[in-house]
Amino acid sequence: MMKKYIALGLLSVFTIASSVQAGKKNTVGSTFESVTSNVAEKFHLLVSTVMPSRSEKLKKDTLISAVEDTNVKLVEKFLKREGIADENSKKLLLETAEDVVEQREESVSLLRSGWDCARFAGWSTWIGLGSFMCLAGTVFAVVPQEERNGEEIPFSKDIERKAAVGVGLLGALCTVPGLYYLIKAWKCPTASTRLESARTIENLIKKASLSTKETDLQ
Repeated sequence: MMKKYIALGLLSVFTIASSVQAGKKNTVGSTFESVTSNVAEKFHLLVSTVMPSRSEKLKKDTLISAVEDTNVKLVEKFLKREGIADENSKKLLLETAEDVVEQREESVSLLRSGWDCARFAGWSTWIGLGSFMCLAGTVFAVVPQEERNGEEIPFSKDIERKAAVGVGLLGALCTVPGLYYLIKAWKCPTASTRLESARTIENLIKKASLSTKETDLQ
């Protein structure tokens, strides 16, 4: 009889211990699930906060770079598609555009525009060569040649003088268009085009509207 009570007592203790152990496992499992859920929510919140900010920064840097490079097509496309985030961003872009315009205005000079200076130097050399050919051809064509017996060679039979006329005409043909392009290079067309592009970008930013999100908030 005593053995029966002892067995029942041990069975009760085992049952209670099992229940307690199961309760502990359920508690640990619930705690783990709760912690995992909180971590997932915080990670999602972090990603949703950081990724848009990085995306906005990348867009802003791209637009500023396009303004500095006076890329009118890219700026116009970006403003139509994305707009400007807020007033502060628009002010920053406008200040950047104004600085670029000032830089482009200062660069409208042969001394500061490398490409225009190179074009001017190139056409000056071209005109100098053409002028020399024209002058030399004219001189040789006008001065008659003499034969060994002292008689002048008629122009119709003088091959050298005919060749000199051809050289003179070729020099003139080189000089006339060269003067046109030299005057054009003097006006710094490359620097002027960049200045015009910078002014166009400045006007685009002034007329640009804020993005839809900013407008809705207002």
